[in-house]
Amino acid sequence: MKEYLDALYGNKIKRAVAFSTSWISKHSIDLIKKALIQKGIKVEEEYFYSKNKPTDDELKDAEKFAKKMIGDE
Repeated sequence: MKEYLDALYGNKIKRAVAFSTSWISKHSIDLIKKALIQKGIKVEEEYFYSKNKPTDDELKDAEKFAKKMIGDE
């Protein structure tokens, strides 16, 4: 993930939304947001997080969240 974030060009990305399926904690969200902001990328306050492998309900929630973020609710 770090390599991916490092390779982004902040001047080519209008905004970003953080999401994670981290095993340990939501701290990964903070790290993702920080890396994006350092690139000059606007980061939405809302994020999606699921600990471990997402359940079917969490996958549905992730889909709803994604549609909300792109304005397709």
